[in-house]
Amino acid sequence: MRHARKRDDLISAGLDQERDQASFTDAQSLNKTGLQVNKPLQSDAGNYSVITLDADGCIVSLNREAEKLTGNDLKDVEGQHYSTLIADPDAVKSLQEKEPAPVPHSGGTADVLKAMAGKRAVENELSLQRTYFNQLFESSPEGVVMLDSKDYIIDANRAFQRLFKYSKRELLGENINELIIPESKPGIKTKYKAVGHNSHQIETVRQCKDGKLIDVSIIGAPIEHNDHIVGVFGIYRDITLQKSDENTIKRSLQEKEVLLQEIHHRVKNNMQIISSLHNLQAKQLKDEKTLSIFKESQNRVQAMALIHDQLYQSKDLAHIDFGSYLQDLMHQLFASFGSKNITYAVNSDQVSFNINQAVPCGLIVNELVTNCIKHAFSDGQAGNIEVNIREVNNEQFLLEVSDNGAGFPTNVDFRNTSSSLGLQLVNGLVGQIRGKLSLSREKETRFSIYLPK
Repeated sequence: MRHARKRDDLISAGLDQERDQASFTDAQSLNKTGLQVNKPLQSDAGNYSVITLDADGCIVSLNREAEKLTGNDLKDVEGQHYSTLIADPDAVKSLQEKEPAPVPHSGGTADVLKAMAGKRAVENELSLQRTYFNQLFESSPEGVVMLDSKDYIIDANRAFQRLFKYSKRELLGENINELIIPESKPGIKTKYKAVGHNSHQIETVRQCKDGKLIDVSIIGAPIEHNDHIVGVFGIYRDITLQKSDENTIKRSLQEKEVLLQEIHHRVKNNMQIISSLHNLQAKQLKDEKTLSIFKESQNRVQAMALIHDQLYQSKDLAHIDFGSYLQDLMHQLFASFGSKNITYAVNSDQVSFNINQAVPCGLIVNELVTNCIKHAFSDGQAGNIEVNIREVNNEQFLLEVSDNGAGFPTNVDFRNTSSSLGLQLVNGLVGQIRGKLSLSREKETRFSIYLPK
């Protein structure tokens, strides 16, 4: 009907000129012989459409181009009023209200008929575009629904019908919110008004005709006309299988996290057992030097156990907050040595290390701080030990251990200390993590380690 109406609009323009032709010609001569009177016009028209009317506005003749343009044969419309070709009442009224105007007998209708042909071409182009749209709409693998401004369904493609198991007849004219939103989720609405002039996407649950709930991804795209939103396209994709796979992966990941937590917990407990064995053994020792060696060994074990303890308690099982770890480590070391006159400070950026970084860095700090407590402050001397960790740039961290004690001996090469197990460990661990170690003796003793990220 819409196509026919547009076609009739085109016809009406041609009839307007022909009506003036009929008014100009002697009304008494336009009877059955009217066809002969107008033959010159028809023969001179070339590719133009010509419609001849009698004085009463009844159709006398159509040339071939007019038959093509109107889609009617002369034998079907001859003698009928021209209004039968026009479905639009306003167009008929417009023609009836026209004032007669002289028109040349040959070719005088050329401009009007040319306009009719142009409108017909536009109509054909619009029809072709509608065909393109309809085929794209129906062949889309995604479920597509067209809604009006109040969420009532105007059209739905085959994929949408298959997805929700409704026929088109069951869908048309229904409110989509009442049709496919489950009662258990009344708050989930398709509100295209909240979209504005942009598309939006959500993932939610919808209900099929048989009551089955499915997970869907919905893209809402507003339909605009004259800068006003008059409706919305809803594009639906079934993601039920995808959601099921995601849930399976999440459950598997949770199980692995629990397992990894348990591993860290058991490693920490085993290290605590080793530390306790050291402590029991140390109680049987009388030699102070041997006792000191046992205590240092015990502190190393506890430094590693502390890392596993933090990983066990952390939500992120792959990384630990190294600043928080340093606070716990310093507290543990000072409790072990009972250094009442020495204070400490930890300054840290927000730095997270994985276990491959945290264990060697923790042992490095353990050895350097132990060395400070034992050698920098003698005979109960008061002082301060400071540990800093910060980000230098996008490629490096800087770890520093400093003290304001007696200072590191100038005649000792910190890189070649075969007599000190602690410094041997520091140099070995720095090399293991591809770091760079340096020592400054200005004002205070400061070990700096540049660590690659």
